[in-house]
Amino acid sequence: MKVSFIVVLVLVLLGCTGKSGTTTQTQMNTGVEPISYTSFTGETYRLAGNAFLETFDGTPTAPRIWGNSADWQIAVHARQQENWYELEPMAAQYSRSCDEPPNTHSISRYDETVYQCEDHISTAISATAYGVIYLTPAYLVDFSEEATIRFELSTARQTPRDWVDLWISPYEEQLVYPLNSWLPDLAGEPRNAIHVRLDLSENSRWYAEVVDNFEVTELTGTAKSWQGYEEFIAPAFDERQVFELNISPTHLRFGMPEYDFWWYDETIPELDWTNGIVQFGHHSYSPGAACDFDGSCSATTWHWDNIAIEPTTPFTIIHSESRIADADNPSMTFERSAPRGAYLRFAAIGDEIEVSFDGGDSWKSAKEQTQANASDDRFRSYWMQIPVGTDSVEFRSSGWWGGAWHVRDVSLWQK
Repeated sequence: MKVSFIVVLVLVLLGCTGKSGTTTQTQMNTGVEPISYTSFTGETYRLAGNAFLETFDGTPTAPRIWGNSADWQIAVHARQQENWYELEPMAAQYSRSCDEPPNTHSISRYDETVYQCEDHISTAISATAYGVIYLTPAYLVDFSEEATIRFELSTARQTPRDWVDLWISPYEEQLVYPLNSWLPDLAGEPRNAIHVRLDLSENSRWYAEVVDNFEVTELTGTAKSWQGYEEFIAPAFDERQVFELNISPTHLRFGMPEYDFWWYDETIPELDWTNGIVQFGHHSYSPGAACDFDGSCSATTWHWDNIAIEPTTPFTIIHSESRIADADNPSMTFERSAPRGAYLRFAAIGDEIEVSFDGGDSWKSAKEQTQANASDDRFRSYWMQIPVGTDSVEFRSSGWWGGAWHVRDVSLWQK
C-alpha cells in the first residue's frame, strides 16, 4: 500500500532493510501538512504533525522475519521452561512462499513469531502454559489533549484462548510483559496504565480498563459494548479491519470507526500522567483447551497493518545483539554504547539478579520495576540506569527454586 509523507527515512527511499531483514517503512511526520494513507478497506486517513505511521510495506517471496529495529522492540515470552530456547511448533499462516491463508508454514524459533508477507506483518505463537508477543514502537503517545492510536487487524481466530490487546503506561513504569494479574503468569499490571483487550470467549467484544496505583477499574461501556464484532462483520484472516483508540486525560473511546461502532465512549477519572509507552500484545494460553484438545481448535495467527499514533514523541531503543543471557552465556553486547540518561531494560527469572557494567570487575543488584504480582517463579521486569558509554553488560544470579536463572529481551532505552 502506497502512502504520501513529508519526512521519510533515507533507507526507505533506497529500498534498504533494517536489522533481521526488517523492511523499514516507519514514517514520522514533523511537518505542518498532514500525511495520508489508505486502509485495507479503502478508506483514507490523515495524520497531523508529530505523528507516527508504520505501514509494514513489503512483498517478500517467503515470510520475512520482522525483528527489532530503531523504531520497534519485539519481546517474546513463553512460560514453560522447556520452551525458553525454542517454542512449541505451530502452523503459522501464509505458506513458505507467502501464499495467503489458509496456507501455513511451521515455526518454532522465537525470531519466527513476527514476520512479513503481502504488505503487512503477522504474529504467531502457541503456548500451552501461556505465551505472549509484544510489539513496542519507540514513540511515546502524547494525550495531554487528545491522542489517537489506530491499527488494522484481522478478525478471525481459531480459539478464544488466543487474544490481542493494547497497553499504554508511563515511560518510567512500563513493564516488558504487562499482564492482568488474574492470568496465571508474569508479574501483573504496571502501576498505572490504560488497557484495552479482546475478550477470551467466542464473543469478540473488547474490554477497557484503567489502572491507577495497581487498582484496576473496568469501564462501563456503551449500550452496545456487549456485542462482538461478528454481529456486523464476517471475521476473516485475509481481511484487516480498522480499530481506533481515542484518549485524553478525562475521556476514552475505543471501537471500529468505519462502522461507527464503539465499545467505549465515556468520561474517566482524570489521569495524572499524559504520555506513555504503547505496547501491542498477542497472547496464547493453552489454545487447544477451548475444544478439549480434540484438534478442532488451534493457535491463531493475527495479521497487523497501518499502526498510527498521533501525536507522539520519539525515544531511543538500543538493542542487544543476542536475545537471552544465562549461566552459559552471561554477557550481552549492544548495537552501540549507552547514551547519557539511558536505562537498562530486561525481563528475568532468578533470585538476586546482579549486573556488571565493567566486564565482571564489579557487580550491582539489578533494580526490579514496581509491579503488581512479582513472584520468584515468574519472569519480572527490571529497569535501571546504565553508565554512559557502556556497550556490554554481564548478568549473574543464584537461580531460583525451580531451576536456572534466565534473562531475555534486553535493551537500552533513552528519552
